[in-house]
Amino acid sequence: MASVQSRAANKRVRRSVLVGRTAERDVLDALLADVRGGTSRTLVVRGGIGVGKTALLSYLVDSAVGLDVAEVSGVDFEMGFPHAGLHQLLTPMLGEIGNLPNVQADALTVALGMTAGPSPDPFLVGLATLNLLADAALGTPLLCVVDDAHWVDGVSIETLVFAARRLEHQPVGIVFAERDDAGARKGTLPELRVEPLGDVDARSLLSSIAGSGLESRAEARIVLEALGNPLALVEFAGGLTRPQLTGTVALPHTLPVSERLRATFLRGVDELSEQTQTLLLLAAAEPSGDAPLLSRAASRLGIEEAAVSAAEAEGLLRYGPPVTFRHPLIRSAVYGAATIADRQRVHRALADASVQKEDADRRAWHRAAATLRPHEGVAAQLERSADRARTRGGHSAAAALLARAAELTPSQAPRVDRMIAAAEAELAAGSTDRAVALLAGAEPLTVDEIQHAKALRLRAAITFAMGDNSRTVQLLAHAAYAFEPFDPRLARDTYLEAMEAAIYGGSLGSPGAILAVARAAEGVSHTPEVEAAAADDLLEGLAAMFTDRYEDAVPVLRRALEGVHAGTDLRWFGLSTHAATDLWDEDWAHALATRRVVLARETGAMTVLVNGLGSLGGYEILVGRFDAAEACFSESREIAEATGNLGIMGEGDPLALTIAAWRGRDVETRRRAASCIRDATARGVGCIAGWARGALGTLEIGLGNYAAGLTAIQAASEDAWMRRRLLPDLVEAAARVGDRRLAAAAAAELAAVTLPAGTPWALGIAARSQALVAKGSQQEELYQQAIHYLDRSRVTPQLARARLLYGEWLRRGRRRRDARRQLGAAHEIFSSMGAGAFARRASRELQATGGAAETRPAAVDTEALTAQETRIARLAGEGLSNAEIGAQLFVSRRTVEYHLHKVYRKLEVASRTRLAVLLRPPK
Repeated sequence: MASVQSRAANKRVRRSVLVGRTAERDVLDALLADVRGGTSRTLVVRGGIGVGKTALLSYLVDSAVGLDVAEVSGVDFEMGFPHAGLHQLLTPMLGEIGNLPNVQADALTVALGMTAGPSPDPFLVGLATLNLLADAALGTPLLCVVDDAHWVDGVSIETLVFAARRLEHQPVGIVFAERDDAGARKGTLPELRVEPLGDVDARSLLSSIAGSGLESRAEARIVLEALGNPLALVEFAGGLTRPQLTGTVALPHTLPVSERLRATFLRGVDELSEQTQTLLLLAAAEPSGDAPLLSRAASRLGIEEAAVSAAEAEGLLRYGPPVTFRHPLIRSAVYGAATIADRQRVHRALADASVQKEDADRRAWHRAAATLRPHEGVAAQLERSADRARTRGGHSAAAALLARAAELTPSQAPRVDRMIAAAEAELAAGSTDRAVALLAGAEPLTVDEIQHAKALRLRAAITFAMGDNSRTVQLLAHAAYAFEPFDPRLARDTYLEAMEAAIYGGSLGSPGAILAVARAAEGVSHTPEVEAAAADDLLEGLAAMFTDRYEDAVPVLRRALEGVHAGTDLRWFGLSTHAATDLWDEDWAHALATRRVVLARETGAMTVLVNGLGSLGGYEILVGRFDAAEACFSESREIAEATGNLGIMGEGDPLALTIAAWRGRDVETRRRAASCIRDATARGVGCIAGWARGALGTLEIGLGNYAAGLTAIQAASEDAWMRRRLLPDLVEAAARVGDRRLAAAAAAELAAVTLPAGTPWALGIAARSQALVAKGSQQEELYQQAIHYLDRSRVTPQLARARLLYGEWLRRGRRRRDARRQLGAAHEIFSSMGAGAFARRASRELQATGGAAETRPAAVDTEALTAQETRIARLAGEGLSNAEIGAQLFVSRRTVEYHLHKVYRKLEVASRTRLAVLLRPPK
């Protein structure tokens, strides 16, 4: 990678003296050895200010013989503009951007401000970064070093963490260094904690700096006050005179270490010319280090070239490009020591010098920094910058801009509106703690009932996003009622949100909450807006469904699903996906779940994306693609952990539980179910507890433990939302234990909610359930109808279950040959999708007929392949290219190549064509 500065010759001078740190150097040496050996490594070097993190990074870079090195350093006063740090790191590699898939290249260039375009998909930006890093390491291993990561913009850090977790077997090392009080965004990356130096190493470092003649009492005082902080030792010794070090002159009066450090960094600055001091403040106020901008601003302030030379001669500034300080704390010290008036003056100059169209956001920020008193014009500019930040996926940046805009807003009502908007942006970014703090500041300042209602609504959204549903319905219902006299549209929307929260609350919520919300919503007048029609239809259809008017609900809900899918309002996609399942329509469930994920990615709405991926994974379970479901759940969990917000699914992970149940992993399923029920109960999310009990029922039915299955399903069915989905299992379990009355009642209830829907899935499920309670020859006709309809749907697991039940009925009727045909087909389907419990049940039934289950010797669900290899093998067999597979699984194409090579070796095949034959699903 010729474009990245190479350290292969290792001729550069070491940038710092490193004393001691044997254990830390061993860790860094091991990291370099792994990268040289072709394995990716990631590390977070964490410690307090001045403890030696940068010195360790210097050692790392100096030791990177045979590696290319890319470096970026964060700066304080970061304006929060998205992707700034990423741009700095990737600039040497952007010449290779043409090798990326077009969609990734387009997303990255928009994110970096190189081209204009719609808001980029953050995952496409992450994939582009991932592939650039992997490609850059093709010839020579690559080391990426991010110093002061706590000062790098959040979107850049999230993108690099995304890439770091997916590099896998690429020779790339990524090392972050950050302070102790930062790092939540790094999640569970490996850490190296840097502690203060011990007494012996501290004295050794001090001696190397101060030279010979260091007086023992002076040494003891410096070591004592530095508290093992290498930066303090270096700066104290460098700032003391020779007579003070040798003991002929007393040391200065003791000050707190932080104050002393600041004084040390500013030592001599006040002796520089006024122009040089102003230049330093100008550079401190503009963290981008943009040399042309600083030159234009300096010219406006009358600063001459001699000031630049003086700053460089003193070793304070390196006039790049970019313009950088010798140490970030010099920047902090210079800016912190300046008067408010001087800060305003340089910010005003920087704003006036930001003349380019693409500098509009920077200009707005500097004008805000130059303004102390409220100013609506400046606040409005910041608000427009926030809108632009959102279009680039920078919700965190938008929140910061809106918060500052609120501070500068003269009138109380618009100030509160901007505070609430800032909290909403933080929520969209997944930063629920900051959203809570902003909202707490806004709520006491609300000026009227409608603002108070907006605050109530946002508080409900935050508690809902955090997975705490215990108060959400009540908050939303109160807000909706308050909106009714002022804004019927907002009132209806809020009632719809309250209905969603009531659905999730389920059996753990207030009794009759869903019905109460539905009836309250009926009294609010409709609104004429075209874009509101879908939400109105959704509210009306759901209200009809939950008041047992299913036939009335079906046409209205179908109209709602079409309207929601055609729009871009993310609020209603979750409810609509659930409604599609209530209509037994897997096509709409897939279309809505997919579009929800796409829209969430395009807009950077991480909170929505967490739940959207859960819905998409739920669809994949529905159609029997468990590997695809696991990929969705894995991504959802990773985003949730990165943002610190697990969403409505919570700690129990009910989606993973459902897969475990279908796979027949009894111990894991029971353990996960218990955890999930505890977590959901604590958060007041009854539907999740019902989901967990329903998964237990699936497991027990698959294992043939019908009594246990019936118990679990009856408990789950106490939740009204879950009951409709579990009626088929309730019929089967009740019929198998001999409770024909319960089975018949459940089958009749199921018919009432499936026959009006009229989809192949609905009609097939209804016929299968009726067959279980019918008598005589009617049973066979119903089983055949069930298979006919389900074969026309995508719900393959339910088709296999219909064949299994039909085969069992045939075996009991001593029609062994016919039974073997149905049981063999069921076993083949269950085995191909990895539904272990049902596959074993089908195998036992086959053996009872005198037949045997066929096995496929090289099936990819054997233990020969890892889960990642299985997913890649299936996608390759479907004809996807390495780049397409990487995009779908969020890994680099180089990683795909690595895993495919292992797949070919394990399965003893040599081509995608052979994989396609081997992995072809049964019909």
